[in-house]
Amino acid sequence: YDISNTQSFFVSVNNNIGRVMGYYASLEFGINDYLFLNGTYRLDYDISIPEENNPYDYWSVSGSFVFSELMDNNDVLSFGKLRASYGLVGLGTFAYSTNTYFNSSIVTDGWVFPQGVYFPALGTAAFTLGDTRGNPQLRPEIQKSFEVGTDLRFFNNRLGLDLTYYNSTSEDIILGVPLSGSTGFDATIENAAKVSNKGIEAILYANPVRGDFNWEFNVNFTRNVNNVDELAEGVDNVYLGGFTGASTRAVVGVPYGSIFGFGFYRDAAGNRVIGADGFPILDPNETDWGTALPDFTVGFRNTFTYKGFSLSALLDVKQGGVVWNGTKGALYFWGTSQETADLRGTTTVFDGAVATFDAEGNLVLDANGMPVTGGANTQEVLLDENWLAFGNANGFFGDNTEDFVEDASWVRLRDVSLSYQFPGSMIESTPFRSLSLTVSARNLFLDTPFTGIDPETNLYGASNAQGLDYFNMPNTKSYSIGLRVGF
Repeated sequence: YDISNTQSFFVSVNNNIGRVMGYYASLEFGINDYLFLNGTYRLDYDISIPEENNPYDYWSVSGSFVFSELMDNNDVLSFGKLRASYGLVGLGTFAYSTNTYFNSSIVTDGWVFPQGVYFPALGTAAFTLGDTRGNPQLRPEIQKSFEVGTDLRFFNNRLGLDLTYYNSTSEDIILGVPLSGSTGFDATIENAAKVSNKGIEAILYANPVRGDFNWEFNVNFTRNVNNVDELAEGVDNVYLGGFTGASTRAVVGVPYGSIFGFGFYRDAAGNRVIGADGFPILDPNETDWGTALPDFTVGFRNTFTYKGFSLSALLDVKQGGVVWNGTKGALYFWGTSQETADLRGTTTVFDGAVATFDAEGNLVLDANGMPVTGGANTQEVLLDENWLAFGNANGFFGDNTEDFVEDASWVRLRDVSLSYQFPGSMIESTPFRSLSLTVSARNLFLDTPFTGIDPETNLYGASNAQGLDYFNMPNTKSYSIGLRVGF
């Protein structure tokens, strides 16, 4: 295997340099181990932000009251604390976002990357102005956060509960805002969005069995509600990633990164609208199909120890959220899905109501823009390539997003580990002070209604565009063995 044996290859270099210089100060007060007040202040200079908006500052203040210190010792409440905080956090942007730069040219068909012509080619160099316009007036993003919570421990720390409520708002979020192609650019960098997050976090800890055999478990519950509150003036949505038929966007009034695409017409009663040919009619208006963000997540960790042995396992639960299964939609078009093999040549009657058309053959809509329908559909139709591949059954050319947005909930065994701590008597004649052996594994089990590879994978990786599956690389199981030695 050698790169020189390839028929053709393309090499690129991407060197991004960023620098942040900051001054940080903190001040802490404590009174008799039960009342605490903390304050912080930071001044940052970020070269990714224009000179006139540098430096920028932010701060925080927090307090806590350990009320159990004022109580007599008792067998019920071991520890109790109330806490609250408010703070601002500043954030710069990615490198080279204030100017528009030239890039080495690429000529492609816009379909399958990286096929095409790359410059320099045949001794000729070519450069083109970038398709994203820089912004020399960018301001830093600012996140404002408020949080309150309590930490309670009972029965000599055998039972604990940690509760937190938070509410945060991110302002002046920096995004690539779409532009008309007539400007010569696809997008411009702007302080384009205001997004809010609020939610609760709860951690329950218990140690029901103590002694030679010890059992501890933790339950971690998180629920977050996200919403796009504002976008830049004149901007109704910001494209984050995806395709023509299915994309994630920032749109006011819905969670950040919601998936938009096309589906089938519905009448006022919610019935799918069936055309004169017996097939569902595609709605030309895009629909919000939900977000990849979950309704809530729960983690269950159990740890058992006995005479040097320790067994720990984490069960990870995610409820809610959706993923666009673009892989399945493309396989429908190509006819390589097992489902199309099973359906091809069969007949069916689509559930729905029959559409009403006027004399010119146009779909009749009511005053609210909803299709007017007649009775229930009874027409039997043949499922062949005209529907499965070239019709609206597929999510590739057919622009049918609706049938390929799936529930992304899961239950997974995130990790399991077994370790043994060698007793001192076994290593007293060795140069070691401590010795332990650990065997662990990750992603051993997954149960999900998602029919793709794994709803945790994402086409764009760790980015703003979440919830897209388009021939993603599968998640992996991993196994490891480790030896820890202390001298």
